[in-house]
Amino acid sequence: MTAPSIAEIEARLARIEVRLAELPAVLPIGPLRRTIDATADVFGVSSADLVGEGQTRPVVAARQAAALVMRRVAGASLPRIGRFLARDHSTISHAVGRAEARERLDPDYAARIARIATVVTGETR
Repeated sequence: MTAPSIAEIEARLARIEVRLAELPAVLPIGPLRRTIDATADVFGVSSADLVGEGQTRPVVAARQAAALVMRRVAGASLPRIGRFLARDHSTISHAVGRAEARERLDPDYAARIARIATVVTGETR
C-alpha cells in the first residue's frame, strides 16, 4: 500500500472541512453534536476523524460508539445519524450492532460508552 499523495491528503482534508462546516446547519448544538465532541474526547480522536474517511481501528471503534450513543441516548434514526456522520444508514446499522457486541464483551469500551452518554445527557462533563 502506498502512502497518499499530498494532493489526495489535501482533497480529503477539504472534504472533511466541508462536512464539519455543514454540521451546525444539520443540528446546531444538541445531542448529536455533543456525542461527536464527547466521543472525540473519550477516545482521543478528533471530531474531524469521526466524520471523515479514516478507517483506522481506533477511529472506527470511536465512530461505532458514537453511532450507538446517538441511537440509544439521542434516539436518532439511522438515516439521521448517517447524515450526521456522512455514512449510509445501512453502515450505521452495522456500526451500532458492532458497538453493542463489543460493549457486551469489553468492559473498557462499555465504560467509554457510558461516559459519552453521561456527557450527552448533560449529567456531567
